[in-house]
Amino acid sequence: GSTENLACSGVVMIDRDLVRVWSLSVLLVSTPLLWLLAQSLLPFVNGHTTTEHKRTTSEHNSELNTPPMAARIGKTAFGAGCFWGTEKFFRRQFKDALVTTSVGYMGGKKPAGSTVSYEEVCSGRTGHAEVLYVEYNEDKVQYKDLVTFFFRMHDPTTLNRQQGDRGTQYRSAIFYYTEEQKKIAEEVKVEVASKFKNPIVTTINPADTYYKAEDYHQLYLEKNPGGYCSHKLQW
Repeated sequence: GSTENLACSGVVMIDRDLVRVWSLSVLLVSTPLLWLLAQSLLPFVNGHTTTEHKRTTSEHNSELNTPPMAARIGKTAFGAGCFWGTEKFFRRQFKDALVTTSVGYMGGKKPAGSTVSYEEVCSGRTGHAEVLYVEYNEDKVQYKDLVTFFFRMHDPTTLNRQQGDRGTQYRSAIFYYTEEQKKIAEEVKVEVASKFKNPIVTTINPADTYYKAEDYHQLYLEKNPGGYCSHKLQW
Protein backbone atom coordinates (compact mmCIF):
# COMPACT_ATOMS: atom_id res chain seq x y z
CA GLY A 1 0.00 0.00 0.00
CA SER A 2 2.70 2.45 0.89
CA THR A 3 4.53 1.71 -2.33
CA GLU A 4 1.42 2.48 -4.42
CA ASN A 5 0.73 5.61 -2.47
CA LEU A 6 4.31 6.70 -3.03
CA ALA A 7 4.04 5.86 -6.69
CA CYS A 8 0.80 7.76 -6.99
CA SER A 9 2.29 10.67 -5.13
CA GLY A 10 5.21 10.62 -7.51
CA VAL A 11 2.95 10.66 -10.48
CA VAL A 12 1.00 13.54 -9.05
CA MET A 13 4.21 15.42 -8.33
CA ILE A 14 5.46 14.80 -11.83
CA ASP A 15 2.12 15.91 -13.28
CA ARG A 16 2.22 19.13 -11.28
CA ASP A 17 5.74 19.91 -12.55
CA LEU A 18 4.58 19.34 -16.07
CA VAL A 19 1.71 21.77 -15.52
CA ARG A 20 4.10 24.38 -14.22
CA VAL A 21 6.43 23.93 -17.19
CA TRP A 22 3.54 24.06 -19.64
CA SER A 23 2.10 27.21 -18.01
CA LEU A 24 5.49 28.91 -18.15
CA SER A 25 5.90 27.98 -21.81
CA VAL A 26 2.49 29.41 -22.68
CA LEU A 27 3.35 32.64 -20.87
CA LEU A 28 6.71 33.04 -22.62
CA VAL A 29 5.18 32.44 -26.04
CA SER A 30 2.08 34.59 -25.56
CA THR A 31 3.81 37.66 -24.09
CA PRO A 32 5.62 38.71 -27.33
CA LEU A 33 2.46 38.06 -29.29
CA LEU A 34 0.45 40.27 -26.97
CA TRP A 35 3.13 42.99 -27.20
CA LEU A 36 3.03 42.91 -31.01
CA LEU A 37 -0.76 43.08 -30.97
CA ALA A 38 -0.69 46.08 -28.66
CA GLN A 39 1.80 47.90 -30.90
CA SER A 40 -0.34 47.33 -33.96
CA LEU A 41 -3.33 48.88 -32.21
CA LEU A 42 -1.55 52.02 -30.91
CA PRO A 43 -2.11 54.21 -34.00
CA PHE A 44 -5.87 53.70 -33.67
CA VAL A 45 -6.07 54.89 -30.05
CA ASN A 46 -6.57 58.53 -31.10
CA GLY A 47 -8.47 57.72 -34.25
CA HIS A 48 -5.46 58.04 -36.57
CA THR A 49 -3.97 55.44 -38.83
CA THR A 50 -0.21 55.02 -38.99
CA THR A 51 -0.12 56.88 -42.31
CA GLU A 52 -2.12 59.77 -40.87
CA HIS A 53 0.17 59.89 -37.85
CA LYS A 54 3.27 60.13 -40.03
CA ARG A 55 1.66 62.80 -42.18
CA THR A 56 0.74 64.92 -39.16
CA THR A 57 4.27 64.68 -37.78
CA SER A 58 5.72 65.59 -41.16
CA GLU A 59 3.46 68.63 -41.44
CA HIS A 60 4.48 69.78 -37.97
CA ASN A 61 8.17 69.51 -38.78
CA SER A 62 7.58 71.45 -41.99
CA GLU A 63 6.02 74.31 -40.03
CA LEU A 64 8.94 74.39 -37.60
CA ASN A 65 11.45 74.60 -40.45
CA THR A 66 9.57 77.23 -42.45
CA PRO A 67 12.12 79.96 -43.35
CA PRO A 68 11.37 83.54 -42.24
CA MET A 69 9.81 85.93 -44.69
CA ALA A 70 12.31 87.71 -46.96
CA ALA A 71 13.41 91.13 -45.72
CA ARG A 72 11.96 94.20 -47.44
CA ILE A 73 14.82 95.90 -49.28
CA GLY A 74 14.79 99.57 -50.26
CA LYS A 75 17.38 101.48 -52.27
CA THR A 76 18.48 105.07 -52.56
CA ALA A 77 21.48 107.23 -53.49
CA PHE A 78 22.99 110.28 -51.82
CA GLY A 79 25.45 112.87 -53.09
CA ALA A 80 27.22 114.56 -50.18
CA GLY A 81 30.65 115.57 -51.40
CA CYS A 82 33.51 113.09 -51.66
CA PHE A 83 31.94 109.65 -51.66
CA TRP A 84 34.73 108.14 -49.54
CA GLY A 85 33.53 109.95 -46.43
CA THR A 86 29.84 109.52 -47.26
CA GLU A 87 30.22 105.74 -47.34
CA LYS A 88 32.27 105.71 -44.13
CA PHE A 89 29.74 107.78 -42.16
CA PHE A 90 26.68 105.82 -43.31
CA ARG A 91 28.22 102.41 -42.69
CA ARG A 92 29.35 103.44 -39.23
CA GLN A 93 25.94 104.89 -38.36
CA PHE A 94 23.59 102.20 -39.67
CA LYS A 95 25.76 99.05 -39.59
CA ASP A 96 23.81 95.87 -40.48
CA ALA A 97 20.67 97.83 -41.40
CA LEU A 98 22.47 98.46 -44.69
CA VAL A 99 22.31 95.39 -46.88
CA THR A 100 24.95 96.69 -49.29
CA THR A 101 26.72 99.93 -50.15
CA SER A 102 28.90 101.08 -53.01
CA VAL A 103 30.12 104.38 -54.36
CA GLY A 104 29.71 105.63 -57.90
CA TYR A 105 28.25 108.26 -60.18
CA MET A 106 24.70 109.42 -60.92
CA GLY A 107 22.78 112.38 -62.24
CA GLY A 108 24.79 113.10 -65.39
CA LYS A 109 24.54 112.58 -69.12
CA LYS A 110 26.13 109.69 -70.93
CA PRO A 111 24.98 107.51 -73.87
CA ALA A 112 23.16 104.34 -72.81
CA GLY A 113 25.47 101.40 -72.37
CA SER A 114 28.58 103.51 -71.97
CA THR A 115 30.83 103.71 -68.92
CA VAL A 116 31.80 106.61 -66.71
CA SER A 117 35.28 107.07 -65.28
CA TYR A 118 36.46 109.04 -62.26
CA GLU A 119 38.54 111.27 -64.51
CA GLU A 120 35.51 112.13 -66.67
CA VAL A 121 33.41 112.99 -63.63
CA CYS A 122 36.15 115.17 -62.14
CA SER A 123 36.41 117.08 -65.41
CA GLY A 124 32.78 118.19 -65.01
CA ARG A 125 31.96 117.28 -68.61
CA THR A 126 29.44 114.52 -67.78
CA GLY A 127 27.59 116.35 -64.99
CA HIS A 128 27.58 113.34 -62.65
CA ALA A 129 27.68 113.60 -58.90
CA GLU A 130 29.73 111.36 -56.65
CA VAL A 131 27.13 109.30 -54.79
CA LEU A 132 26.74 106.60 -52.21
CA TYR A 133 24.35 103.89 -53.44
CA VAL A 134 22.57 102.09 -50.62
CA GLU A 135 20.34 99.05 -50.33
CA TYR A 136 18.82 98.92 -46.86
CA ASN A 137 16.63 96.65 -44.74
CA GLU A 138 13.31 98.45 -44.30
CA ASP A 139 12.58 96.35 -41.23
CA LYS A 140 15.66 97.77 -39.49
CA VAL A 141 15.80 101.39 -40.63
CA GLN A 142 13.30 103.87 -42.05
CA TYR A 143 14.03 105.95 -45.12
CA LYS A 144 13.39 109.09 -43.11
CA ASP A 145 16.26 108.16 -40.77
CA LEU A 146 18.61 107.82 -43.73
CA VAL A 147 17.62 111.21 -45.13
CA THR A 148 17.89 112.93 -41.75
CA PHE A 149 21.38 111.54 -41.26
CA PHE A 150 22.31 112.60 -44.80
CA PHE A 151 21.60 116.23 -43.89
CA ARG A 152 23.44 115.82 -40.59
CA MET A 153 26.70 114.37 -41.94
CA HIS A 154 27.54 117.06 -44.49
CA ASP A 155 26.90 120.75 -45.19
CA PRO A 156 23.88 120.98 -47.51
CA THR A 157 24.08 124.77 -47.76
CA THR A 158 27.20 125.04 -49.94
CA LEU A 159 26.61 124.90 -53.68
CA ASN A 160 28.81 122.40 -55.53
CA ARG A 161 31.25 122.28 -52.63
CA GLN A 162 32.10 120.38 -49.46
CA GLN A 163 34.90 121.94 -47.46
CA GLY A 164 37.85 122.14 -49.86
CA ASP A 165 36.27 119.92 -52.51
CA ARG A 166 34.82 122.05 -55.31
CA GLY A 167 32.94 121.09 -58.46
CA THR A 168 29.50 119.92 -59.57
CA GLN A 169 30.46 116.33 -58.71
CA TYR A 170 30.48 117.35 -55.03
CA ARG A 171 26.97 118.80 -55.00
CA SER A 172 24.43 117.93 -52.32
CA ALA A 173 21.80 115.69 -53.89
CA ILE A 174 19.21 113.05 -53.05
CA PHE A 175 18.22 110.55 -55.74
CA TYR A 176 14.91 108.83 -54.98
CA TYR A 177 13.51 105.57 -56.38
CA THR A 178 9.86 105.95 -55.35
CA GLU A 179 7.37 108.79 -55.00
CA GLU A 180 7.13 108.00 -51.29
CA GLN A 181 10.88 108.58 -50.96
CA LYS A 182 10.53 111.89 -52.78
CA LYS A 183 7.79 113.00 -50.40
CA ILE A 184 9.83 112.05 -47.32
CA ALA A 185 12.99 113.72 -48.62
CA GLU A 186 11.12 116.99 -49.26
CA GLU A 187 9.54 116.88 -45.80
CA VAL A 188 12.84 116.23 -44.02
CA LYS A 189 14.52 119.00 -46.00
CA VAL A 190 11.99 121.44 -44.57
CA GLU A 191 12.22 119.99 -41.05
CA VAL A 192 16.00 120.37 -40.76
CA ALA A 193 16.25 123.79 -42.42
CA SER A 194 16.22 125.55 -39.04
CA LYS A 195 19.44 123.78 -38.04
CA PHE A 196 21.46 125.73 -40.61
CA LYS A 197 22.23 129.44 -40.88
CA ASN A 198 22.10 129.42 -44.68
CA PRO A 199 19.45 128.00 -47.05
CA ILE A 200 19.72 124.34 -48.02
CA VAL A 201 20.69 123.88 -51.67
CA THR A 202 20.23 120.09 -51.83
CA THR A 203 18.54 118.90 -55.02
CA ILE A 204 15.98 116.08 -54.93
CA ASN A 205 15.83 114.18 -58.21
CA PRO A 206 14.61 110.81 -59.52
CA ALA A 207 17.36 108.22 -59.65
CA ASP A 208 18.74 107.50 -63.09
CA THR A 209 21.53 105.24 -64.30
CA TYR A 210 24.00 104.39 -61.58
CA TYR A 211 27.60 103.82 -62.59
CA LYS A 212 29.62 102.01 -59.96
CA ALA A 213 33.01 103.61 -59.39
CA GLU A 214 36.37 101.93 -59.86
CA ASP A 215 37.30 99.20 -57.36
CA TYR A 216 39.91 101.26 -55.53
CA HIS A 217 37.19 103.73 -54.47
CA GLN A 218 35.06 101.04 -52.78
CA LEU A 219 35.34 101.07 -48.96
CA TYR A 220 38.31 103.35 -49.43
CA LEU A 221 38.48 104.63 -45.85
CA GLU A 222 38.09 101.14 -44.41
CA LYS A 223 41.11 100.05 -46.42
CA ASN A 224 42.92 103.34 -45.76
CA PRO A 225 41.83 104.53 -42.27
CA GLY A 226 44.05 107.59 -42.42
CA GLY A 227 42.77 108.64 -45.83
CA TYR A 228 41.23 111.97 -46.75
CA CYS A 229 37.77 112.75 -45.33
CA SER A 230 36.12 116.17 -45.28
CA HIS A 231 32.90 115.17 -43.50
CA LYS A 232 31.78 116.00 -39.97
CA LEU A 233 28.47 115.89 -38.13
CA GLN A 234 26.56 119.19 -38.32
CA TRP A 235 24.56 118.63 -35.11
